[in-house]
Amino acid sequence: VVASANALNMVLERDTDALMRRTATRPLPTGRLSVEAAIAFAVVCAVAGSLLLWFFVGSLPTLLTVLALVSYVAAYTPLKRLTPLALFVGAVPGAIPPLIGWASVRGSLAPLAWLEFAILFVWQLPHFLAIAMFRREEYARAGLRVLPVAHGVFRTKLEIALYSLVLVATSLLPGRLGLSGRPHPGLHRCDAVEVRRQVQPSLQQQRAFDHVARAAECRFQVIEHFAG
Repeated sequence: VVASANALNMVLERDTDALMRRTATRPLPTGRLSVEAAIAFAVVCAVAGSLLLWFFVGSLPTLLTVLALVSYVAAYTPLKRLTPLALFVGAVPGAIPPLIGWASVRGSLAPLAWLEFAILFVWQLPHFLAIAMFRREEYARAGLRVLPVAHGVFRTKLEIALYSLVLVATSLLPGRLGLSGRPHPGLHRCDAVEVRRQVQPSLQQQRAFDHVARAAECRFQVIEHFAG
């Protein structure tokens, strides 16, 4: 199904892909593949993938997968030509895979699954904006209304910083809400001691093992503190 989404996206953007250096060598802009063949491939992948999910995994994962496909192709792809807000629309199908995985195993969606969705959703914002800023001239030439093209580099940098802070806060939520386990620093120190005992290291190696063990213990104490 992901292959179908990518293929349909490239069918719809074959004209703009030809204007961007990073996509100009794709099969459709170069004429190595016909539009009809790409559409046929996309349809077969979408139907086959959806049927496999429905019969062998479950209805909820299938519905989530189809939602990701439709929102990516029918909403995000055309909106990129109109508004920088397309970024938020595109982040939805990009963050759905954790929901699909959770629903495949559990058959339903729990709060932790939605937190995983939120983490991946927020992560995509600074990730894509950094790419868009780096490729700003190409996006402008292709007529795509990404944030650096529509509102400039300075605002893009501000939003990258803001979304990065939101990402840090979001990634800590599972621990703060008691939905994830706490790593125990003693386990990592014991692992280091056990490795040292088995390999019988030199004095210099012993000091290195001790340093690693102390660093691991401090690191996980910090994580445990922020996790609540």
